Amino acid sequence: RSIAKRAGISLGTLTYHFSGKAQLIAMCLDLFVDSEINSLTKLANFSDEPEIALEAAIRNQVELTLHPYARRFDFEYWAYAEHD
Repeated sequence: RSIAKRAGISLGTLTYHFSGKAQLIAMCLDLFVDSEINSLTKLANFSDEPEIALEAAIRNQVELTLHPYARRFDFEYWAYAEHD
């Protein structure tokens, strides 16, 4: 319910598209991974010098890791996996 409320949609709409919490989490994780692959691909092509491209990719990953939402998502995903 809280997910539907924060997304600004009805609970019925959410449950119509996702059979349960596991499917919703899996979709979020898929979207996150796809986004990261796209970001890292762009960063790999950032420079003709491999060292500069690698530094940009590492900096991106560190910033992502330190982002509070990323840490919360990791924790929620882990907690759900342990619960199930």
